[in-house]
Amino acid sequence: MTFIELFCGIGGFRYGLEKINDKETRGLYGEGLSGRPDIQYRWDSTNTISTGRKQQQGQFTCVWANDIDKYACQVYRKNFGTGELYEGDIRAVDASTIPDHDLIVGGFPCQSFSIAGKRGGFEDTRGTLFFEICRIARAKRTKYLFLENVKGLLNHNQGKTFETIIRTLDELGYDCEWQVLNSKFHGVPQNRERVFIIGHLRGE
Repeated sequence: MTFIELFCGIGGFRYGLEKINDKETRGLYGEGLSGRPDIQYRWDSTNTISTGRKQQQGQFTCVWANDIDKYACQVYRKNFGTGELYEGDIRAVDASTIPDHDLIVGGFPCQSFSIAGKRGGFEDTRGTLFFEICRIARAKRTKYLFLENVKGLLNHNQGKTFETIIRTLDELGYDCEWQVLNSKFHGVPQNRERVFIIGHLRGE
């Protein structure tokens, strides 16, 4: 499955998806696809796993990424190379120039929804960047969305902000589910609650 990573920062979504590739291949207990720990798997530069006996394409492949923060982009390039990263304002990107993809992932800027901030919501320019996801999804007819934000998004402006987000995605043709997850229950030593939204293009 090909994906693009919006507001990519240092590549958190990409890292997670590529770790899924690794687990799918090696198994949860370090075993190979055959369940045999004696078969060693190796990734090559094309994101293909080779064993000498067979090859399997990685499940998730990043084809494009974007962020405006130059320091985050420096770390991203160090972690993943330069090929897929576009550094600059997403609002200036022509959606037709973005490669075709199956999935959009992104933690759209959350400062305007966080209880730690002023909670300006869509009146804060950073809050309106959600609509850039919608613009690209509309233009590319992306099949799936995987979005993340602070828990405070759910109750911002008495829930009207989140209602607007879900209604907008619905009007674009997406059926959505969402859930609050805390990273401390998923192997991360941090008490960090975030809401995750999954969108499926209706009919796909």
